[in-house]
Amino acid sequence: MEKLKFKDINLIISRTGWSGELGYEIYLSEFDKGTYLFNQILEAGKEFSISVGAVNQARRIESGILSWGVDMSQNENPFQVGLGRLVETETRDNFIGKKAIIELSKLKQKKILVGMKLNSKNFLTNETSWNIKNDSMIIGKLTSVSFSPRLKYNIGLGIIDTNYSKIGSKFIVEAYDELVEAEVVPLPFMDKKQMVNAKELAKKFYSN
Repeated sequence: MEKLKFKDINLIISRTGWSGELGYEIYLSEFDKGTYLFNQILEAGKEFSISVGAVNQARRIESGILSWGVDMSQNENPFQVGLGRLVETETRDNFIGKKAIIELSKLKQKKILVGMKLNSKNFLTNETSWNIKNDSMIIGKLTSVSFSPRLKYNIGLGIIDTNYSKIGSKFIVEAYDELVEAEVVPLPFMDKKQMVNAKELAKKFYSN
């Protein structure tokens, strides 16, 4: 993260994004200059064939990137969704909830985030969470799902009972119109070395 200035506009540049590829987010406090900055970026990027993109569900699930309010909420803590590394428990500074978060970090979590490979011939997508069942018992919920064109199968993120989170475990997911077999798999589905940048990916798909 770095603070920069562009034509008197104060910016914060962050190496973050909604997919796993190399990308950056640009923040500015002067919201009335947002459109101007956006147009300046497009103009500067013409020689590199820059184009406007959109949020892509499949790409962010492939990278194991979570969506607030979907894959995690106030009902989950950072250690349950793989974000414990971002919690500073060693700092000498005090903060509200420090004692509680330190104690929480030492506990075995009752539920945990997992990746899931779903065996369905249909292209799956969801607007609400789906139940994950072991026989007739609900053991968790599938929070996000999408068909991955690169992996050529449906992938998803889920929160399940830690006792059932072993890689390779198979369960049933109650989708909207079918019962789908799902297998617990490692996250992320694709690491950075497997990622193709957005420009090259677009060439591949739109050249056919």
